[in-house]
Amino acid sequence: MASVPSASGLGPALPFRFSMPVPPSEVLASGTLTLLPIRMHSMEDVASTANRDLKSEWTAAHGKPPSKPAGESPHGRVAAVAIPECLTERLYMCAYVMDYMICYDYLADAVPSPLRTGE
Repeated sequence: MASVPSASGLGPALPFRFSMPVPPSEVLASGTLTLLPIRMHSMEDVASTANRDLKSEWTAAHGKPPSKPAGESPHGRVAAVAIPECLTERLYMCAYVMDYMICYDYLADAVPSPLRTGE
């Protein structure tokens, strides 16, 4: 189990229980604009399952989901990267909700609005 060095020196370093580091070379190669270390949940497949289920349920309820890829990043599912230390039993629901919000946002952006066009 890897641990975080205690920056303040006040207390023990906290272990990473659910995530693994993304190699810096992968981060640079992907074009991600960060110098911060990136971690990804070790159960990224759970987030992928949530995304597949969302797409299936969205299609059944509303037709084809938005064409833009919902919840994808160069390093894995957005939820697995955004919440790398999410409790494993909560990761599915967090990923499902995050991907739903992204799909909904794409649809909302597709509706013409005078506020966005500056009219």
